[in-house]
Amino acid sequence: MPLTAGSKGLNAVHDTINLVFADSLIESGHTTYVEVEGFYGPYPGNLPGNTSGSDRRLDAVGVNTASGDKRSFDVCRTNNATPTRLTGPGDILSASKEAENNKRAKYDKPGDSPPNVTFHPCSVGTQNELGPQARKVVAMLAHLTAKRDCTDGFEPSQAQVDRRRHSLHARIGIANMRGQALIMLALIAGTPEAALAVADRHTHTAVNKLLRTLPRCCCAAPNPGCCVCGGSARSQRTGRMP
Repeated sequence: MPLTAGSKGLNAVHDTINLVFADSLIESGHTTYVEVEGFYGPYPGNLPGNTSGSDRRLDAVGVNTASGDKRSFDVCRTNNATPTRLTGPGDILSASKEAENNKRAKYDKPGDSPPNVTFHPCSVGTQNELGPQARKVVAMLAHLTAKRDCTDGFEPSQAQVDRRRHSLHARIGIANMRGQALIMLALIAGTPEAALAVADRHTHTAVNKLLRTLPRCCCAAPNPGCCVCGGSARSQRTGRMP
């Protein structure tokens, strides 16, 4: 299914949704940063010299300028409507829950996650359904944003919070559907989206072919200047240049 298979298009959907969450963070009073590296070091238990894990990148980090609270976010787009999930037993949001649990296992391990930072995994489905954690995040951001609409010291009414929550959910849904529409258009011959998809695939295929011909770094050096094995200082875990 085109909305499930991995592709550059799905990355674009993810990035668009992530920008909506990042914008909402700003509106709720957070100083916001996107695509943040450097929060994590190597995975606990790595052998000496193995830096895998230090390349983990968070989709967004927000620092509340009033309270000092720090929150990190990682967004994912999931499909709860695959044939297997629709016909089999289980929760209708099973894919979203699984994705959010996987994000937490990657970014929120005891002894590994940054101190004094609350991590929020956010899953958005192909039909704009939100995972359990994403729903909590939307509710939290809606309350914080509604509170900023009020005079200092006053709490927003439930109606004010609901308006903000419905607005944010709608913005997430619009971004999601627009991105998915581009994926579908790329499958129709003769459209500009299809031409761009072919051009993009050619570029990425050429780059991947080049990477496969490069020597692999065996010492897991973080950059070429630190390499002691004569390789290209590529990550052992991903095979990419750091």
